[in-house]
Amino acid sequence: MLCCGKGKWKYTTLIDPPSFTYMRKTVDGQSWEPTPYIDIPHSCWWFIVTATTVGYGGKIIILTSLHKLFLLFLFIRYVSNNCGW
Repeated sequence: MLCCGKGKWKYTTLIDPPSFTYMRKTVDGQSWEPTPYIDIPHSCWWFIVTATTVGYGGKIIILTSLHKLFLLFLFIRYVSNNCGW
């Protein structure tokens, strides 16, 4: 997630205690803020919760194996395009 967020490893005093952390540009593009991505498991948990709860209400999505392969392909393609692999 960090390479897709274009983060950099920097020293900051914005967190307590001040230390090195991954930083990303703010919305205005002028300053830096600590990235919300803590680690890979937290990022995966965020993805699962967001993908399964936002915008569907009470509907249940039934995914076949073909759907899952297609979604995996889209995810890998997106990550590889945005991370320069």
